[in-house]
Amino acid sequence: MLSVADYKNGLEILVLAGSVIDGDKTYTRLSWLRFAPHSLPHLQLAPRTQLWLRSGHLADLS
Repeated sequence: MLSVADYKNGLEILVLAGSVIDGDKTYTRLSWLRFAPHSLPHLQLAPRTQLWLRSGHLADLS
């Protein structure tokens, strides 16, 4: 589980299986999501969703 501190320096997500809902958008398998530093996404995951996450590496890009 990610905490708010994990989003501090940006976050990238690759949906490997299942889906991710962000507001009125649904991201399915092989979708790539990128969140800028200090953004706070409100994501919902479908059951059995699998993600690849990378966080903290976008701080120098803002």
